[in-house]
Amino acid sequence: MKRAISILKKFWGYDKFLPNQETIIRDILEKKDTVALIPTGGGKSLCYQVPALILEGTCIVISPLIALIDDQIQRLKSLDIPAEGLHSGLDKIQQNIVLKKLESGRLKLLYISPEKLQSKSFRNLLRTINLSYISVDEAHCISQWGYDFRPQYQKIANIKELFPDIHISAFTATANKKILDDIIKYLELNNPAITRGSFLKGNITFAVIETEKKLKVLSLLLKEFSGSGIIYMRSRKGTVFLADYLARNGENVMYYHAGMDSSERHNVQLKWLNNEIRTIISTTAFGMGIDKSDVRFVLHFDLPTSIEEYYQEAGRAGRDGKKSNAVVLYNKNDLNVLHKNNIDTFPGLRDIRTTYYNLLKYLDIDISNKSNISKKIDLYGFFNFNGIDRFKSYKCIGELERYGLIILNIPIRNIHSELKINFEADFLEKIKNTDKTAYLIFKEVILNYEAVFITLTSISEEKISKIINIDKKEIIEVFENYKKKKYIDYKRQKSDFNISFVNKDFALINEDELIFRKERLENNISSIFDYLAYSNCRQKYILAYFGEKIKKPCNICDICQGVYDANYSRNRLELFTQKIDDLIFDYNTDIDDLAYVDTFLNRNKNIQMLKLLFKKEKLKTMGNKIIKSKSDE
Repeated sequence: MKRAISILKKFWGYDKFLPNQETIIRDILEKKDTVALIPTGGGKSLCYQVPALILEGTCIVISPLIALIDDQIQRLKSLDIPAEGLHSGLDKIQQNIVLKKLESGRLKLLYISPEKLQSKSFRNLLRTINLSYISVDEAHCISQWGYDFRPQYQKIANIKELFPDIHISAFTATANKKILDDIIKYLELNNPAITRGSFLKGNITFAVIETEKKLKVLSLLLKEFSGSGIIYMRSRKGTVFLADYLARNGENVMYYHAGMDSSERHNVQLKWLNNEIRTIISTTAFGMGIDKSDVRFVLHFDLPTSIEEYYQEAGRAGRDGKKSNAVVLYNKNDLNVLHKNNIDTFPGLRDIRTTYYNLLKYLDIDISNKSNISKKIDLYGFFNFNGIDRFKSYKCIGELERYGLIILNIPIRNIHSELKINFEADFLEKIKNTDKTAYLIFKEVILNYEAVFITLTSISEEKISKIINIDKKEIIEVFENYKKKKYIDYKRQKSDFNISFVNKDFALINEDELIFRKERLENNISSIFDYLAYSNCRQKYILAYFGEKIKKPCNICDICQGVYDANYSRNRLELFTQKIDDLIFDYNTDIDDLAYVDTFLNRNKNIQMLKLLFKKEKLKTMGNKIIKSKSDE
């Protein structure tokens, strides 16, 4: 291991490896198949990068996201390590440069997607190079039990048809026993060496706060926490709303989601990494592969869909080992929404079959015609025709694509046009008499799409047309006209949707797989519900989920700190009293404000704590205000 430590020192500047890193590196150097279960922040990337610099040839790293590949390549190049990525984000010239470096043996690491590994031309090229080993990053993507399943991951092992003796290392930060078994099975690992890092996050305070006043509690948490943070939400629209709300309340925040231009996303990410903004509000599109060690808090304003997803995101806090917080905010409606959006709208075989035959009927296609047929389709019109919940119809179209019965010319997620209003609200009154059609259209837009003044917002010209009884073509003309005058930004739906019926064999749809996927989703969401309601140590629950047992509670989560104990600990009471002092000193405080003073307590518990202080004559009321008792000053 002397050479490994020498390389670690030369390129990364460290004198020794983190726990488990040395074991994993030794197993790879001994050409064993390996599985490394290393929690977020445990330094898993270094475990396959160091051996790649020692062994002869090129290590192929399989990674699921272009953003993740680019981030790793940028970091390695900054260390003068010969590494490149090969993906669809590169133009032909860039790809040719990478391929020439690979052919000439100048690369130690080549990052690719699992899809690229299946390319015939790429596989033919691999025959000509010296391949050291294959590393599979985010290996949980191989399992349907994982929260981020990628079918192409299950085809990785067929590379052994070309290289029967190649050894494979697999890395993941989130894997329970079912996922681990799938990793070993689908990668066809031979008696793999398995290294498990502890999933215990001894520096992170995990907490769950149930409250009907989420925005108020969030604002209090941001005042209480110091340093940089991430707030996770499930929708792009939600990130925009929350960022606008917090910015108007003095918080230094920006939003981030996959619908933004890549340059815009990069700019936001860079500002956050450089601490120019304190908090980033993001969908799950953000965070994977981001190297920022001083994140002090991760807040979930919307509920995650699995423990794996939650723990990976929460684990982005406190990578430097310093005290940090991971908090879930929720109310009873959030539970209903999570269930409805994921379970209630999950399409069954009957829903998919109905959608398929309704598509044929809507487009006047004879089911007996076996030839490939392509037609234009108004998806909004079809959703109304289909007679199934619109969200479920959307998912049924996705399943028909997934199983190869249809092909859409552009992704279904691009179904919407986008619009942002640049004019002031009083502009409407100015055009009320001069351009009544535009007035009616923009008035309806503002009523239906609240974020339209803040960011490019998905809109439906079809929906607006039906509400105000103005032809869709006329609405589009108005938008294009006002776009030229720079009153709005407008991105029309890229083109008419073309749908191709490429296969009419309904037997391609695997009902057993549909049932399995729904059951998996139900289990994942059930585990989140159980976590929220858990009355013991939070970390004990999470670690047990991943198959790890700890004898002692963590002593730092909300449960272990006794914040739900009816009698309350002395430390908790002292902390609560200090917060009361701060609020009374800084603000003109009323009783309702103090009902949320301790954000780790729900409203009733805060009130109980207040009553305790009144009983001890620490506080008294003056009208609707609370003041300190003179005897306590």
